[in-house]
Amino acid sequence: MSARHLALLSVLAVPAAASSQPDATPATPSTPTAPATLPAEAPAAFPFFQKPFAGDYPVLNVFDHDLPLRAADNNRRAVDWRGRRFRATRAQDGHAGYDFAMPVGTPLLAAAAGTVTRAGQEDPHPCHLLSGLTSGLWVQIRHRLPDEAHGEYLITNYVHLSRVDVKVGDKLAAGDQLGLSGNTGCSNVPHLHFAAARQFYTRSGSTKGTWFDPSGWRARKRADPWALDPRGVASTRMWIDGKAPAGL
Repeated sequence: MSARHLALLSVLAVPAAASSQPDATPATPSTPTAPATLPAEAPAAFPFFQKPFAGDYPVLNVFDHDLPLRAADNNRRAVDWRGRRFRATRAQDGHAGYDFAMPVGTPLLAAAAGTVTRAGQEDPHPCHLLSGLTSGLWVQIRHRLPDEAHGEYLITNYVHLSRVDVKVGDKLAAGDQLGLSGNTGCSNVPHLHFAAARQFYTRSGSTKGTWFDPSGWRARKRADPWALDPRGVASTRMWIDGKAPAGL
């Protein structure tokens, strides 16, 4: 299971050579300001994503709403999308996405239509799991939501691959194969790390892109701590009904 998923962010707008930027956030998209008609609050749900694989695979790790900023968290507690608190391991603490356990070689699919902005080998980055620098295979896709969602840009990351089947600039439809799952990079068990970042509804007003939970926030009696954090953003449920990963 990877312990450095936050390092695997890149660029929302401009395709570039395959690389990752450790401890970075996505760059400003080509439309950097929110439209005047943007609602004050993010929608609770906007069905857009389908699970990035066929079949069902167990969730190893969830998005930490307590503070999904890996190195900046380190408080050994986490909060999932249902508002459940739990004592976190080092791998769970500050996790900014979902890990799905699956055999090496499982076909991986685009969660929605979009353009490939990263594909190939990561830049080397430190990994505490393996006590040294690591570099795995990954793919990043940039998506534009429909006009009814105000044209917001999202990115999705697919990390620890064993094979990449796309190149930067490729246009993909939802469900197109982008590669095969693996155990490369900062990982010690075969799995897929899937993460998403969004442009609007940030507490800071930044449109550079911030990690959010595509499962949304479903706790009825308490507010989402990540949406309230000065560095945070609202989490909209993006899974299409009937096409979400099992358990989400």
